[in-house]
Amino acid sequence: MILRSNRMEKVHSDIRGPLYEEALRMQAAGEKVLKLNTGNPASFGFTLPDSVRRALAEHVDEAVPYCDMRGMPEARRVICEYHKRRGLKNMSNTVDALPAYIDDKNVALFTRHGVLTRDEMEARYKIHLENY
Repeated sequence: MILRSNRMEKVHSDIRGPLYEEALRMQAAGEKVLKLNTGNPASFGFTLPDSVRRALAEHVDEAVPYCDMRGMPEARRVICEYHKRRGLKNMSNTVDALPAYIDDKNVALFTRHGVLTRDEMEARYKIHLENY
C-alpha cells in the first residue's frame, strides 16, 4: 500500500463539482486560488518518492527508448482490476462498448454536467457506428 503524503491532506481534485464551483466563486470575489492541477509538481515541493526511485533504478536495464503505445502490461492489469472492483465493465472492443455511450445513466451524467446534450451523444453514437 502506498501511503499518501501528509502534505496532501487538504488537496482535493474536483474538475466539475462543488470544489470547482467554490473556486470560481472565490476567484469572482477577488481571492487568489492556487491551482495544483497543471504544471511541474516539483515547483510545489513534491519530489519523486523513494519507492519509485528504487523501482526505476532496479529496472533501468529493462528500459527501452519507446514503450508499447498500450502502456506497460503490469500497469494495464492493475488499472483494469481497479476498475473491475468499482463495477465498471471490461469491454474489449469498441462495438461492445458503443451502446454504453447512449445508456440513460451516462446521458444523464453528461447532460447534468453540461458536457454534451442527449442529441449530441446520440449523434456521436451514430457517427461511431458508421465506422463499425
